[in-house]
Amino acid sequence: MTDSINSSMQRIQLIEGSLRSFTLSWFSLIPFVGLAFALFTLDSCSTVRTQLGEGWNPAQRYLIAAYWLAWGGIVLSLLSLALCGTLLLKYYQLA
Repeated sequence: MTDSINSSMQRIQLIEGSLRSFTLSWFSLIPFVGLAFALFTLDSCSTVRTQLGEGWNPAQRYLIAAYWLAWGGIVLSLLSLALCGTLLLKYYQLA
């Protein structure tokens, strides 16, 4: 009986972690500020995958989407940084 309760609680925590990662990953799409959210999301995804092991995660799609959204946010922030740097160089006529 105790094993099924622990297993159920672990499954609930696993699903909640996947959904939390998915929610945070959307904030990673905000340029510059989203870098912190992206890094936290990647860490959260890693933690959920470590907890999962070989088990089945009903919220696996959300976890995968969170992972890719976080990386998309990192790329978006880096592109924004490059664009701002280029514009500043052109404005001050250094480029």
